[in-house]
Amino acid sequence: MKHPLVILTSLLALIPLQLASAASVDPVVSFDAAKMEFPESIAIDKAGNIYLSMVATGVVKKVTPAGVQSVYATIADNFIVGLAFDGTDNLFVVGASGIWKVTPTGVVSLFSSIPGGAINDLAFASDGSLYTTYQGDDKSGSLWRVDSKGVAKLWCTSPLFVPAKSFMPAPVGINGVVVDPQNKFVYVDVVSAGRIVEIKINPDGSAGATRVVVENAALIGMDGLRLDDRGNFYTAVNLQNRITRVTPDGKITDLASGGLLNFPTSVALDTRDGKTSIYVCNNGNFFFGSTQVNQGLLRITNPDPSRLLQVSTRAQIGTGSDILVAGFVIDGTAAKTVLVRAVGPTLASFGVSGALADPRLDLYAAGQSVTPIYSNDNWGGDAQLATAAAGCGAFALTGAASRDAALRVTLAPGTYTARVSGVGNTTGIALLEIYETP
Repeated sequence: MKHPLVILTSLLALIPLQLASAASVDPVVSFDAAKMEFPESIAIDKAGNIYLSMVATGVVKKVTPAGVQSVYATIADNFIVGLAFDGTDNLFVVGASGIWKVTPTGVVSLFSSIPGGAINDLAFASDGSLYTTYQGDDKSGSLWRVDSKGVAKLWCTSPLFVPAKSFMPAPVGINGVVVDPQNKFVYVDVVSAGRIVEIKINPDGSAGATRVVVENAALIGMDGLRLDDRGNFYTAVNLQNRITRVTPDGKITDLASGGLLNFPTSVALDTRDGKTSIYVCNNGNFFFGSTQVNQGLLRITNPDPSRLLQVSTRAQIGTGSDILVAGFVIDGTAAKTVLVRAVGPTLASFGVSGALADPRLDLYAAGQSVTPIYSNDNWGGDAQLATAAAGCGAFALTGAASRDAALRVTLAPGTYTARVSGVGNTTGIALLEIYETP
């Protein structure tokens, strides 16, 4: 699995990469076990507020980014689990009676129900379709789809949903559910099998082929499922007290384990600042444990310490074919915003002699070599470029009058080429930098 930003050039010596520091796990708020405040599921709104279902009381709590908690809604059911927002900020809550809807103004109503068994988790597709996991008497479960009027229809059953015998106290089938951003696949986890299953969404909306993405004992007990824009899965492995990432090809990485974690049951991803924070619903082991502690909300910052944030190369710029050419790849499924700089004059302030006096920066898409998609000669002190550089930790250019070149552009996944040349066929040393920006 490549990083979102992958440099292909091998020209001269690469300046050391700027890598993020190690992940950390910190408490955000705690809850009172004496009041039966045991959180089970978690959701995050567009403003970064966190919502948690208190499984044993029917209360949904809201926690602001500043850590202030309040009661957001009370559901008539005393047992609530999954949470999910739709595209218009309505919060949907899974309870013992079915799926409840909480409007932004606080109106609570029963939205949908499925006879018998129990609904567990739910997820919205970007087209508004709602998918929910359902546990029947055999504990294997099935996947249902709910329309905009609350009518639920059985969507998929599969032998892959059947739980395996494991060290868990009781077998549990499908639980967490997530839909990929392109609405091509639904993914579910099979808790006591340590299995993630992919279900294809056919063009007519019906369920298509199923396959196992990964099955591993390290995932037994995974509770809740999230998906990032690179196709990685994130899950809370409850009885093993681990927060885990699984790549699309099944590679498993622990992001946090032990410590404050005590039966984590769900995670939510916050990418609003261009970096990923993972919020963890730390249940405190209400379901199986005799020691019920640390129930609350945790945050994992910098969960991807190996992610490439910046790369650069310095070279002697000549003329003709002797200019600097560097290829890079935007990986994943979502567009990325990058800051690309061709630095010449500012290098003199670092003691570099013979710096290129007036670099030109051209950016080409794959298959194009004649017409660049973006170009810059002089950055001109652009305030947005200066802000982007500061946000990336890049050194400041020497001023608006410097003839350094810079671009801040949003690029779709694909292969690109950056070229640095001297205006008027001038020559000298230049530095090419590429940053992934917030």
